[in-house]
Amino acid sequence: MTATVETESEREARPDEGRVVRPMRICPRCGAPYSYTERRIVHGIEYHYAVHEKRENGRRTRTRHYLGPATYTAGQATHMALGVEWEGAATPDPARLHAYLRAVLGAIARRRDEFDEAGLDEIRRELERALDEL
Repeated sequence: MTATVETESEREARPDEGRVVRPMRICPRCGAPYSYTERRIVHGIEYHYAVHEKRENGRRTRTRHYLGPATYTAGQATHMALGVEWEGAATPDPARLHAYLRAVLGAIARRRDEFDEAGLDEIRRELERALDEL
């Protein structure tokens, strides 16, 4: 049996054969790309870690950076009435921001009668400014 060893440059030169190309994942702790995330459950709480893998001298080393819990429990009680659930850093920033925006806009719409007209006008202006920047 013959084993074929492929160098990294040969692998990069090979066309993608139905492989899914993922966007680069950047560690929010150190700013470097990471290989994958690891999930650990301790006392019923799910924690996430970014795992950086590299090979040096034929050995693989792993460095783990703590990303936090899947959801935060501290501070949740004060935000539950708004419909906002704080998520951990394992959720990508764009997805988290989108979820927070939906939750806050939903809370404003549900509790519209608690705002005076001046407060609603200010919210509208801020939303218009934000949309203009998009």
